Amino acid sequence: MHEIFSANILNEQYRYLNVNTDARRPVPRAFVFGNWMLDTGYWMLDAGFWMLAAPLRAGYVILKLI
Repeated sequence: MHEIFSANILNEQYRYLNVNTDARRPVPRAFVFGNWMLDTGYWMLDAGFWMLAAPLRAGYVILKLI
């Protein structure tokens, strides 16, 4: 039972990474890594936008209060 449970957890992790667990037609690792890089790059851009936008908005609000 424990072996089945462990394999199931691994299967869930691989499915989350978009890895095809079928050995006959495996998804290339580079494709999975590229997909992860695209997602990560998007979130980094989003974070960078808010790092710029938040201080600008805060400065605008402070100036309006003065």
